[in-house]
Amino acid sequence: MTLATELQRLSPGADTHARTTRPRGSEVLNGEGIFELGERGFHLLFDRGTIAAALDEDPMALQAVVVAHRAELEDVLLELLGISDAGTARLLIAGLPNELRHVLVHLYFEILEGRMRRAGAALH
Repeated sequence: MTLATELQRLSPGADTHARTTRPRGSEVLNGEGIFELGERGFHLLFDRGTIAAALDEDPMALQAVVVAHRAELEDVLLELLGISDAGTARLLIAGLPNELRHVLVHLYFEILEGRMRRAGAALH
């Protein structure tokens, strides 16, 4: 089971697309826009250090984090889905404990990889 599957199981009503309440502008994006930029290598929600540290983590160990922090992760995901500004979402994520940030990085890249595979895009 992937982290994305586990988190979807924990929050079955959650949509992976946040809503946009303002027109596109400086880091004002919906979830779709964040993933579109991610497909081009621009990852607005995480700094490079966080991405590198998270990708060094064992995904199986992070699944244990998902189980242990289920309610907190659900709350964070719901809050993130309601944020239409990537800068605000990045600040929220940056304030989380490392293990939760690492779970979100893995989830983000699992979703991104799935989107790219479905579109036939080259993975990077």
